[in-house]
Amino acid sequence: MRKIVLTTLIIFLFYVGSVSGQSVQIELAKYFEEAYQTYPNIPRGILESIAYSASRFENLRPAEEDEHHQPARYGIFGLVKDGKGYFRNNLQEVCRFAKISEKEFLESPYQQIMAVAAYLSHHAKAEEAITYEDFARILRKLSEIPDDNTLNRYAQDLQLYEVYTNLQKGIETPEVKTEGVQINMEAIFGAENLMILSAPEVVIYEESTGKFRITNGEQIYGEATASTDYPGARWVPASPYNYSSRSGATITHIVVHTTQGSYAGAISWFQNPNARVSAHYVIRSSDGQVTQMVREYDKAWHIYAHSSYTIGIEHEGYVSNPSWYTTAMYQSSANLVRNITERRGISRSACYSGPGHSGVVVLSSAYRIKGHQHFPDQTHVDPGIHWNWSRYCSLINGGSTPPPCSVGTPNGLAATQISTSAATLSWNAVSGAANYTVRYRIQGTSSWTTVNASSRSIRISGLTAGRMYEWQVRANCSSGSGAFSGSSYFATAQYHRVVTACTGTFTDTGGPTGNYGNNENYIFTIDPPGNSRVTVDFYSFGLGAGDRLYIIDGADVTAPLIGTYTGTNSPGRLTSSGGAITFKFMSDGSGVSWGWRAYWSCSSGSLLEDLFLKSESPIKQK
Repeated sequence: MRKIVLTTLIIFLFYVGSVSGQSVQIELAKYFEEAYQTYPNIPRGILESIAYSASRFENLRPAEEDEHHQPARYGIFGLVKDGKGYFRNNLQEVCRFAKISEKEFLESPYQQIMAVAAYLSHHAKAEEAITYEDFARILRKLSEIPDDNTLNRYAQDLQLYEVYTNLQKGIETPEVKTEGVQINMEAIFGAENLMILSAPEVVIYEESTGKFRITNGEQIYGEATASTDYPGARWVPASPYNYSSRSGATITHIVVHTTQGSYAGAISWFQNPNARVSAHYVIRSSDGQVTQMVREYDKAWHIYAHSSYTIGIEHEGYVSNPSWYTTAMYQSSANLVRNITERRGISRSACYSGPGHSGVVVLSSAYRIKGHQHFPDQTHVDPGIHWNWSRYCSLINGGSTPPPCSVGTPNGLAATQISTSAATLSWNAVSGAANYTVRYRIQGTSSWTTVNASSRSIRISGLTAGRMYEWQVRANCSSGSGAFSGSSYFATAQYHRVVTACTGTFTDTGGPTGNYGNNENYIFTIDPPGNSRVTVDFYSFGLGAGDRLYIIDGADVTAPLIGTYTGTNSPGRLTSSGGAITFKFMSDGSGVSWGWRAYWSCSSGSLLEDLFLKSESPIKQK
């Protein structure tokens, strides 16, 4: 028998903490300010620029590794947990330095900001970096990209260039706003290299050799032959182990991809001889810069069995966030496709121009220009629901970039009629809006669920009980879409079941033989009438590392906490001090396990009698 007496304050602090932690994204600006106050040797704006360049302030939590693109990135700084022996595992390095677990880092943007700030500040002291330009040396230490050869050093410069460009321009998002800072870019990169890094559609090369040089302002890295397929690209060849011959196959289709990572990261990853993946072209989000990595007459490995007859174009960004798909990127990609179709005799009118898709939707082979998700036998869903196919095909077929959608951004966001699994979302009407797009997700996760609404409210269902949800809305017009609003939040009602039987079997939601689910959050109370105590025997117990079972000595969660259990740390036998006992279970969505099986009984005798309760139970182990 275990008897632990704790104050109500402990469970109260747990309960409040679990709720307040859900609103962290609202406080990003405050977290950045705290980091600068704590670590004053970091120039202001640096942290925001790193995060914006890496994730657009999205707390990246990929469900699984997307190895066909790049190793997965995590958190608002897009750090790498498993670089597959090629990228640096900078997430582990930062966590180790900050003395926090990876789970703590991933769940809290606050922890991410403070940990990265501590890491940079430490190295800044060692380097005695003071100016923005000097700080470039420190940022290189944080990069996941190796610097072991010419092309990787070039890729690292591309990554650094994006950070300093955003620092120079300033950032304005619903979460964070920063003022632009004057930066001497030539002092960081050198004049010649800066031309290459910044040129959206210009090849910098020496006419005598047909090559361009890459420098860092101090020494020449090396030379790379200029692309001969598309005049608007620079040529940075992928590892020869990542592509092969087409063996005479005719090029008939063009595939649109999303990198699920950065432009610089993709260029570096395709240098990895063990990646076994490549694309012909990679396009930068901010300005549409194009890099060719595989010659078109060769087969880039980008879409399995369909690689032999296709050209693959990777677009920087993540399918979950439409802000990566910029006007510059659409126009640059369309220019590239126009050039390819003209040279290869591919019909531009065979471009798919329908709505975007969130999953794999196989389209007819008659569509010659379409997404990765549109080919048979695929698991990847890029470019996703936010890719504007109508706009893209119009540009490919000679149209100009349509005028920006002139509708305003919705405000007055409100959530009402909230239950355990549904909620009604509403907002103020926007003048000129044809319809609206709503997206929502469990706070702290990376994937959005997107739905369209014909009016200024919508009822959404299929939600998880007891979870904080983040949602945004945008207005759409005939020429495109407006900007998404800032985030609003609501919590679904928590499922609470009360049983009054004096004996019974208590299992997780998977029952005697199955597993429980991801993102569960519910309360189960045993409260037989006229009872003095409840004894519970656990005969099987196994939870995922991020999942918790809280056992509470009373009829609700405000009663004293008996204990918190995870892994295979079984509660064993527990007896309440009164007539009821409560269980609160939460799974974090990172994986499931077999759960538990327990048997309960009630007693009206003395506590001494409980010492002689049967040690065996009629139920078998799960």
